[in-house]
Amino acid sequence: MAESYPLESQEILADGWVRVHLTAGGTAWLEKLLLRLGPQARVVTPPELAERARALACRLAQRYR
Repeated sequence: MAESYPLESQEILADGWVRVHLTAGGTAWLEKLLLRLGPQARVVTPPELAERARALACRLAQRYR
């Protein structure tokens, strides 16, 4: 992901995750990106966006049960 999108910053964490900061072109764009990345990504901040991403994942999981 870090090679494919313009990032504001990137930091390798002790647990092996890479924290990136990016400016999204909009919420819909970010939701599509998160769907492509799947469990390899998670939103940390802002909390309301993290909750929106979680809700989207739950809705999609319900469709495929």
